[in-house]
Amino acid sequence: MILHIFTDDPKFTKLATEIFQQAEINSRYVVITSKENFAPDATSDAEIINPDTAAYQSLITSIPEYSLVVFHNMLGLNRQFTKDILEAYLPQRPPFAWVFWGAELYGHIEPVSSFLGKDTKKIYNKRYKERIVFFIKRYIYNRFNLKKLLSNFDYICSYIPQDIDRFNSRTHLQLKPLWFTYYPIEKLIGDHLLNQKVVDRGNILIGNSSNFTCNHLETFKMIQKFDIQGNKIIVPLNYGDKAYARQIAKKGEKLFDRNFIALMDFMPREEYNQLLLSCSAIILNLYRQQAMGNIITALWLGARVYLNDFTTAYQYLKGIGLHLYSIEKDLNHNQEGDPFTRLSDKQIEENRVILSEEFGTNAVIKKVKNSFKAFN
Repeated sequence: MILHIFTDDPKFTKLATEIFQQAEINSRYVVITSKENFAPDATSDAEIINPDTAAYQSLITSIPEYSLVVFHNMLGLNRQFTKDILEAYLPQRPPFAWVFWGAELYGHIEPVSSFLGKDTKKIYNKRYKERIVFFIKRYIYNRFNLKKLLSNFDYICSYIPQDIDRFNSRTHLQLKPLWFTYYPIEKLIGDHLLNQKVVDRGNILIGNSSNFTCNHLETFKMIQKFDIQGNKIIVPLNYGDKAYARQIAKKGEKLFDRNFIALMDFMPREEYNQLLLSCSAIILNLYRQQAMGNIITALWLGARVYLNDFTTAYQYLKGIGLHLYSIEKDLNHNQEGDPFTRLSDKQIEENRVILSEEFGTNAVIKKVKNSFKAFN
């Protein structure tokens, strides 16, 4: 039996339990949280255990009974639970695996500043200059302690081989891969969007949040070279750093005037979906793997997606044959044709076939079953 350990995010708990149950992998699901009155989704079979209770100690005592322990995210209380197991059972314990979320590498093993463009880095450094010593110390502490903790692990769960290779390269570890995703394509897209397409020549979406790593300022410089009259520049800034969001909104309004739309407030899902369908091109000037759900959704809907070709996301998606574009090579003012039109119907259909083969529910269940059957 596999033991799954979750943080207190009911969404991922529900998604993971559904996939492992459909794959018929014998599992126990536990959420470790100190939050009072926390309840996972009613449809999940997860237990809730507070770290200050006897149930927590009982869970640690039961560890040798399992064939594998899977940690869903390695930040927060999951790190402490790992340490508690190691103190109790090292080396008499089952193998450890963890589901790679991104922040463990991009921000802890590697500093956030390494994923920022020149202009973005200036405002990032200006914001945190009074706390720079604190950030450096915290980064060194996190890097050393997280790497030391993860050196006790045997497996890393992800569907992006390039992320696994990058992690092993940066940490000099050799964790073995287990294939996993929380989102089959049907869950990610939703019934209401499965048969929809973005407009032929519409708005341009930039970034996915008010996060410094979106490098908005550098992207604004790029698209200033183009004639975008009649197109809106839509920038989601309603999730992340609020002060940064205000800076980006102010700069965008100055550069693009009425053509600029900053999304500063929460939007109902249906309203956001309609806005998404109005965008024929999406530019994600990320220097790290980020926003995979947004990218896959945009590709399914037929948007022309631009990514940096040195990122693991681009290399993975291009490697499986998807039609997407390089910021460095394809987004320049000398290229032929309109860089902001959606994909052709043929390209959209080809992308959907590939995405279904990679992330369709049946494909996901088969891959998870094959990856974890040795521990069943």
